[in-house]
Amino acid sequence: MVEILPFCGYRYNERMVGPLDVVLAPPYDVVTPDKRDELVRKNPLNIFSLEMPVLEEGERGDPLRDARRRLEGWIKERILIKDKIPSVYPYEIEFELFGRYLVRTGLIALIRLEEWGKGIVIPHEKTFKEVTEERLGLLKAVKAQFSQIFLLSKAEKVVRDVAKGDKRDLLLEAKDERGNIHRIYRLNEPSCLRKLREGLKGKRLYIADGHHRYTTALNFKRLGDENNTFKAITPPPHHFIMAYIVDSEDPGLVTLPTYRIAKAGNVDSDFMDRLAPYFRKLADFPFDKDPTYIEKRLKDLRPGAGFVIVPGYRRQCSLFCLEPRGRETLVEKGIRDELASLDVTAVDELAIPILFGMGPGTLKERGKLRYEA
Repeated sequence: MVEILPFCGYRYNERMVGPLDVVLAPPYDVVTPDKRDELVRKNPLNIFSLEMPVLEEGERGDPLRDARRRLEGWIKERILIKDKIPSVYPYEIEFELFGRYLVRTGLIALIRLEEWGKGIVIPHEKTFKEVTEERLGLLKAVKAQFSQIFLLSKAEKVVRDVAKGDKRDLLLEAKDERGNIHRIYRLNEPSCLRKLREGLKGKRLYIADGHHRYTTALNFKRLGDENNTFKAITPPPHHFIMAYIVDSEDPGLVTLPTYRIAKAGNVDSDFMDRLAPYFRKLADFPFDKDPTYIEKRLKDLRPGAGFVIVPGYRRQCSLFCLEPRGRETLVEKGIRDELASLDVTAVDELAIPILFGMGPGTLKERGKLRYEA
């Protein structure tokens, strides 16, 4: 069962940092080392001074211990201030997409960590050990969570109803470098919290983003239990993770494709013929075809899974759809029905292994696959 808790969150003190636009940070997993340095140079109070700690040129010591000292300093100097009443935090993002203005509404809360096998929190990506080990080192050092994982709920709109209710108070507003407007509210009305808990009871939550952070938090929970790290605190803080929860039917929840760009090496003539009988080719068209044509053809497949392959060795694209044999194969691999119907599952779990003889994780580790939004 999903267990959700309000909490006393830390946030920037605008009197100390000035306009929040200057410390606004993108999600952790899209920040490269160069981008991290750019953000910290722009303002040393950016959260990536803590989230991705590094020693500056000429410095000595342990960057993880330094991150802990810096965090404690920010709290002592009231750069970060803590709310006094446990709350959940409705979070809106207002943005423009293809000429339309949209608002995505969710809320930030704590959820109890559950092992994957319980089927309460559902993943869809594999994780890489080197990433979780690096994240675990930071978590052990600072004992703080700096960013939320992103969860989707199918809870009959209860998350959106609670998050958009009239009991919330606006706390923070900032505009990011793309012009998107972010608003954080505070909500601690008991009846609203009760409605949220009851609405999520018996539901599943699906990880949209944050698989490595969730896996890291599970590892930290096990270590904390073994060492009795938080034995004097109830409920144990290491049994929960900070999450941004959005209802799957929210009008502002938009999913755009992330392209898989693979290096195939020597390509033989039957490269794409290997996809049969798991996939069926529906059409070939020039690679510079109007994208709206491709979008329409993909939409026509609903609710089936489809994707486009653009081979680098010819100026032509091919549109494929998942055949019943392909879906059966995904289910036989232990993939849940909800995931087997997704385009990304068909690509990552079936098409890429068929075409390249290995999964996307192995391809990426070998430097033969990259992702581009």
